[in-house]
Amino acid sequence: MKEKFEYDYDIPRLPKPITKEIYEDLFKRGVIRKKDLVIGKYYYGNCRNASVAKWDGKEFKYMRFKFGDYFIDTINHLEDDDGYDLFVPLKETEPREEEIIK
Repeated sequence: MKEKFEYDYDIPRLPKPITKEIYEDLFKRGVIRKKDLVIGKYYYGNCRNASVAKWDGKEFKYMRFKFGDYFIDTINHLEDDDGYDLFVPLKETEPREEEIIK
């Protein structure tokens, strides 16, 4: 088995669709399953626009910076693949001030 992921950039680009074999490899390497997430906690992980996101029980919320402003955006957990970008959580974390969902 390959080593556990340590950083968000260790996670490879995910194919579409994600196969069962890829899911199992990701979980074995430290990606947190949706059932193991805690509502209201922030997670360090990987998606196109953020490395920290807050789990609300349905999806992740994160502070996105675009055109000079921050705003709240949402993204699915990788188990809810909808063909768009997904958040791949690696570990619980404390957000920096600009990452806090207000």
